[in-house]
Amino acid sequence: MTNDPRRPDMLKRLQRHPAVQNAAAWLLGTYLTFVFYTTRWTVVNEPAARFVTTPGQPMIVTFWHEGLALIAGSQWLLRRRFEVVRTIGGHVLVSRHRDGRLIGEIVRRFGYDIVHASSSDGGSTGLRVLARLLKKGESIAITPDGPRGPRRVAAPGVGQLAAMTGAPAVAIGAATSRMKILPSWDRMRIPLPFARGVFVFSEPVNAGRDQAEWAQEAIAQAMNEACAQADRWLTDPAGVEAHYAAGSRAAAGDDTRSTAGDGKPSTAGAENRSTTGAEPSTAGTESPSASAENRTAG
Repeated sequence: MTNDPRRPDMLKRLQRHPAVQNAAAWLLGTYLTFVFYTTRWTVVNEPAARFVTTPGQPMIVTFWHEGLALIAGSQWLLRRRFEVVRTIGGHVLVSRHRDGRLIGEIVRRFGYDIVHASSSDGGSTGLRVLARLLKKGESIAITPDGPRGPRRVAAPGVGQLAAMTGAPAVAIGAATSRMKILPSWDRMRIPLPFARGVFVFSEPVNAGRDQAEWAQEAIAQAMNEACAQADRWLTDPAGVEAHYAAGSRAAAGDDTRSTAGDGKPSTAGAENRSTTGAEPSTAGTESPSASAENRTAG
């Protein structure tokens, strides 16, 4: 039997067909909905989570590309937990690549609006659209290492958005006790049903107009820390929750926080979340714990 040289091209065309992509998005979206309903979720750093859902507050929600399948449903959880109407990260930037279109169709099913990046201009058109949305008081979600990596390396766009709009950036890390790590460039985390899960929210990172480069680094640091603490929560939930509770108490008693003009990260409490003219701030945390990237189904 001879191989048909046309078969790979036929498969590619089939994968690109809108009907096939819609069917795949429906199947994956249905699966993730089932997972979210059967997982016992915990939210760590609730003040930051509530801040993210503040109506009329421009917000940049950030997370690494590996957490997309987990964090797609975070707004569903927050709506149930806090009885809020606002969609967190309501506008999501996705690429026009085949995988990006599939991801866009999946997250659309969870209530997000899609902003398409243009491959011809390096995504600058998409960033301009996001900046306009932020200036109108909308919230956006972005994976700074997407769509193709390198893994956990933040592109400049997220820092530029924070600096040019003054909108605070909040990082989210997520993990579940039963998840599969795919052998993809981002080591995508696929949650499995009937598990324990956690969403960890960072303190907001605020940047001045001339601090785009610093914001890029600070936001990456916040995402790494949120992911590390989410992984740590699986084995030490009390320690993680105590860590964030202690940070909130320290911030509440520090009236001089976020006043340094040296461009270095500083700890800011929930009550100090100014979005215009704010000095940069992010969570002051301990060294990240070991990652749980080799975790598979239990």
